[in-house]
Amino acid sequence: MGLLKKGILFGIGLVSHAEEKLESFSEEMVKKGEVAQQEAKKKMEDRLAASRKKKEQAEKAEPERVKEQMVEAGLVTREDLQKLEDRIAALESKLDKIPHA
Repeated sequence: MGLLKKGILFGIGLVSHAEEKLESFSEEMVKKGEVAQQEAKKKMEDRLAASRKKKEQAEKAEPERVKEQMVEAGLVTREDLQKLEDRIAALESKLDKIPHA
């Protein structure tokens, strides 16, 4: 597994862990009576929604980041390779039509 993918998965794991900790913290605050249950629930839901949004954004950005890394490393995509293969096939076809002396 590539380093970039590992980093993204690590970030997603951190978000999930943070969600669990946030929920636990909210429950503890309610138990102590420091925050009303409805208020704690609202804050937790808001933070979880924001956390999920960031997680979704990271997941959507992954393919683009990988592509950028490939370009920076000078690697070709399957699409690039297919285009070259098509061009070679077309040139070979033209060469086959030229009469040999």
